[in-house]
Amino acid sequence: MNYLNINNVEARQLLKTCIKNNSLIPILGSGFTAGERTSKALVPNSDEFKKIMVDAIVNNSDRFKHNIEALSKREFSQIAEIYLNEKYVPRKVVSDNTKKYFLEVALPNIKKDFINIKWPYLYTLNIDDAIEKNSKYVPVLPYKNLSKDCRDIGCVYKIHGDATHEVIYEEQSSIIFSGSQYIRSLIKNESMLLFLRSDLIENNLLFIGCGLRNEIDLLYAIIGNDEIPNVGSKRIFVADTKPDDLAEVDLETYNIDTVLLVDDYLTFYNIMTNIASEALTERCDQLKVFEASNLYDLPKDKNTNLNYLLKVESVFDSHPIHGVIPYYYSNRFVASAVMKSCTTNPITIIQGRRFTGKSLLLSKISKEIKSKQAYIFPSNMTVMPSILEFCLTKQNSLFIFDTNVLNYECASFLRKNVDKLNDLSSNILIACNPAEIDIANTFMLSMDCDDCYFELSAKLEDIEYDILNEKLSDMGLINFQKKKSLLDNTYYLSERYPDRKAHIVASNELTDNEIITLIITAVFDKTYSSITRALGMGKEELKNLAEKINPLLELELTNSQELHHHSTVKLSVNSTPWLYKIITEFYKANGIKKTVNIIKRIVKLFICNESYTYIQQKIIMFDTLNQLFGADEGGAAALIRAVYEEIQDLLSDIPDYWLQRSKSILKLENKRIDRIHDGIDYARKAYEDGIRQKTIMNAEFTIALLYGKLCKMEEYKRYEDINEAVDWFYSALNKYRSNRPYIESMLEYSKKEQGPFYHLCNYLNLNNAHSQLLEKRDKVRYLLEYAGMKDKGVHA
Repeated sequence: MNYLNINNVEARQLLKTCIKNNSLIPILGSGFTAGERTSKALVPNSDEFKKIMVDAIVNNSDRFKHNIEALSKREFSQIAEIYLNEKYVPRKVVSDNTKKYFLEVALPNIKKDFINIKWPYLYTLNIDDAIEKNSKYVPVLPYKNLSKDCRDIGCVYKIHGDATHEVIYEEQSSIIFSGSQYIRSLIKNESMLLFLRSDLIENNLLFIGCGLRNEIDLLYAIIGNDEIPNVGSKRIFVADTKPDDLAEVDLETYNIDTVLLVDDYLTFYNIMTNIASEALTERCDQLKVFEASNLYDLPKDKNTNLNYLLKVESVFDSHPIHGVIPYYYSNRFVASAVMKSCTTNPITIIQGRRFTGKSLLLSKISKEIKSKQAYIFPSNMTVMPSILEFCLTKQNSLFIFDTNVLNYECASFLRKNVDKLNDLSSNILIACNPAEIDIANTFMLSMDCDDCYFELSAKLEDIEYDILNEKLSDMGLINFQKKKSLLDNTYYLSERYPDRKAHIVASNELTDNEIITLIITAVFDKTYSSITRALGMGKEELKNLAEKINPLLELELTNSQELHHHSTVKLSVNSTPWLYKIITEFYKANGIKKTVNIIKRIVKLFICNESYTYIQQKIIMFDTLNQLFGADEGGAAALIRAVYEEIQDLLSDIPDYWLQRSKSILKLENKRIDRIHDGIDYARKAYEDGIRQKTIMNAEFTIALLYGKLCKMEEYKRYEDINEAVDWFYSALNKYRSNRPYIESMLEYSKKEQGPFYHLCNYLNLNNAHSQLLEKRDKVRYLLEYAGMKDKGVHA
């Protein structure tokens, strides 16, 4: 049991938060009105009314005149069973007592103020008319079928019945005091009990003036207490003295978890009225902070706009970063159609991947729709249901929800209230990521409109780029590149303004399984959940990873064309260059040994799985490793060399492994001749042992290039190696048509005069004829012609 004191800050803050969130429901017992004046008497408490019933029974039935003591010792409900039976007490006596003790109840101002707090609704265990006589709450009686809209009009649910109803109508009593009435209530009062049961489980409840006997026990006798309440909800029992151990056990039996101690009840009511006033003021202000008029337009200033673009920290102390519209931003072409939908359709959906400009589009629209009061809820918050309920009291408004603001329950609530939106002439605009497909479908599957759904591309149209670049140039900033995504362009600018520490991508520590997933995703532009399950990474883990490095990754549902992957979801890349940077930074931070172990683990995981062996085949390719780890200055020669050494024991019988290892030596080694000889040997093994023709041809040309590089490093002093180079180049280039892609990718001579082939041809062309080359003059001429050089030194 948790004990709080009304005089403590913790207690008051709890109550204020509950009221502000519209989630505190009072349950008022006899103690609330006991002792208050009616027109003819004072309202009795349960013990006092128990005596009144006993007196009525004894005075009207000779049967009990000699059993007064025994009758008085019975439970309240047992006495009520006799009292409400016309066989023993005439109905007129019951009616007169009801009028005398329960009608025309006058409350002091302190209590009036308390019940007139803007509660969502109230429950009362009393039959008197105190609440409805002193407030605007509409009484709701037992045994009536309730409309689903009754909670919207401010009701007081009279669980035990209503005195006024008892006096006015000549019909069976609706007062619930006795056992038979409990049973009748369970059968006939289903709709009210359903509301009450839901509140007891889900909402925060405030028990005031409720006795454990005769009231709370009756309450739970009616509705039961077999369901466990929500962990996040509170059931608060107000008391002016601390309950003893037995009473505490009883409270726990009824799932009451908090006792709020007060000095006296009148002071408590006064404090609650003040707390509610503060809470309601803050609640009204809750929407005010989301008004579109609060959005800040950045001035035409290079540094301020660049800092916003790159999300540099500590730039907008006075303006939250989601509440800013930069100078360089201009509306997307789709904006006009979206704005039209926002005035004609109750709900409009914009869907797009991360970093497609959804947030800025929403902000711009919120300021440009002048005919409605616009409110915009940024993606760094989650709305409470109470805020949505408050929204649905606003006329002629546009409520804009960015991604991840609404959950499924909130979306369902809005969908069910579409008619109310229409009545209010209000509209809703919602942005969704692909992972929020359940949010989008909540509306799209139930709405009949062709013009309320829009998709936003990660790339701008050429004309949109022209408009953007004109504004960037106007401030002296580097232009965005057409055909590239917004995120790729932002990465491009972050690299060219290294003095600005960009904070676009979330920076979080990655586990080994997560970095493996990133490597696979970077290499293949996507990763399916069926692949990552080998790492213990399911849908939830992939979702968490996407959030860790938001907005680089997108968790998406697979489509019907991807069924063969046996996956319902996949991770896709929003910016490949930026993802490669993350991987490179991991290598720099963790060193060669850990990174090599990561690559080796990938090989181990997929080498024996025929369905996924292509993964390790692709990842061990030199070009892949170099792109993953060698993009930055300094490269990753030591790492790549270590990778091939470490995985040799796993892949030594695979010719393509030796081909890739030889290629790494060709591309990375510029000093040690012995390593070039090793590379030639590795390529020869791939050439001789290769099964695939493609492997053999690629190995052949790699040998030629290695010999060409060897000749240059030896300064063309070993004619044996020059002869080998000529032979291998001649043989490989004669297969050009069969192996064109590989040869073109490996030839680097071009106009920039780079690469071993060009340097060899330059030597052959400029050097005087040597006897060692005469016998190869036809081959030399072929190579020179291929290189586009005129033969100057070798003649027939």
